[in-house]
Amino acid sequence: MCNFVEEKTLQILRETKIFIQLDQNTIHNQAMLVVYVRFIHEDNIREEMLFIKNLHETTCREDIYNEIMEYLMIKTFH
Repeated sequence: MCNFVEEKTLQILRETKIFIQLDQNTIHNQAMLVVYVRFIHEDNIREEMLFIKNLHETTCREDIYNEIMEYLMIKTFH
């Protein structure tokens, strides 16, 4: 079910403009990146959590950018 929901969301995102919102937190000394997307679908503004990922490197903007791009490249061209 989870994969179906993710794939359906990604299909919509491939066809529309998106806005990305990030939240980086540290829980028990582990940095976590949470990525949300906001988009318009069927004339409604929707917001969905795109993914949560542990940040294994640092939490600098380059590492966060690389994590997001890696996810999008893998999911867009799978």
